[in-house]
Amino acid sequence: MKHKIKVLLLLLMLLSTVAACRGDKEKEEGILLPTAPAAEFIPDDALTAQRWQWVQFLDQATGTVNISNTQNYTVGFQRDGTVQVKADCNDASGSYTSDGVGISVVLGPVTLVGCSPESLGDKFLGYLSGAAMYRVENGRLQIELANGGGMMTFISANGSVPTAVSPSADNPVSIVPTAVSPSSGTVMDSGARDHAHGTYVAPHYTVAGGDTLYSVSLRFNLSPDQIKAANTMSDDALYTDQQLIIPGANLNVTPLPSTAAYERITFASGATAATVDTVLTNGQSKQFILSARAGQTMQITTHSSAEFLIISVTDTNGAILPINGVNGQANNNVSGVLPVDGDYHITITPTTSPESPTMAFNITFTVQ
Repeated sequence: MKHKIKVLLLLLMLLSTVAACRGDKEKEEGILLPTAPAAEFIPDDALTAQRWQWVQFLDQATGTVNISNTQNYTVGFQRDGTVQVKADCNDASGSYTSDGVGISVVLGPVTLVGCSPESLGDKFLGYLSGAAMYRVENGRLQIELANGGGMMTFISANGSVPTAVSPSADNPVSIVPTAVSPSSGTVMDSGARDHAHGTYVAPHYTVAGGDTLYSVSLRFNLSPDQIKAANTMSDDALYTDQQLIIPGANLNVTPLPSTAAYERITFASGATAATVDTVLTNGQSKQFILSARAGQTMQITTHSSAEFLIISVTDTNGAILPINGVNGQANNNVSGVLPVDGDYHITITPTTSPESPTMAFNITFTVQ
């Protein structure tokens, strides 16, 4: 028995020696299996130049949701590959990799403060962890999630104003220039703007869901600091239904209707539907307004040759209307039950910059 044990031990020692020698030989001859190369990290100036705040989420199944309290959901991508996140009442940090098109976010420590039941903090962190691709265009950041999980849209959280760009064949989009102070004490309401479609009754502006201090300042041709000073604001935070005093409105006020940028939709006598053939210009949103009653169902369809469009609907008070159906495609079909009587604001937004300065599409409104 002892003899057999000795033989077994000798065999094990021999096999270990052969394996070690073979490994040394493979190292010398360079025939070891290669390890997977690390993902290439390319710092993107457009991505890292500013902090971003979340303003919209597109879910292919349920439609588009405009984010309230957008200043509570921000992300900053640093050139060293780190990421800093504010998810409502919690903060998180982590790392990311990107190659100029693809992006991957790995979040680390997260604070554990209990947020309100309406908070989107957990969803925000989950969506960021599922990031797959991104693009920065026309002052916006869009992050597409893996496996068709949806698309997040961000705007600058820094209150910075994009540099004006002249349209050209290579760059058809003209970015909004810097807001300037009103002259001679005059306040001009330029009408509903992207993320600034609240109600203005001089001298007060009622904040709508999705508004930012920057977008409100553009609407009234003021600077963010002028609005903050007039309202003794310590930061840039806004909340839905907040009443803002528009500085200068008690002087020479020349307000325009808050729906100035919207095209009014009317139905023929006895009709329940209306179709409009129109165009998007320089990648800007197209806006419509129509009147309807509580309990009615509104259906909106859009058709374009190739461009993907997003439909969003709010009521007169700026409340977001939940809509169901196909949204964010070249051909969309959404509907929702109307909760109140009054005017409803419909915004059509392209998901990418157009290949030409104008893009034709048609839209049909049905209310029953």
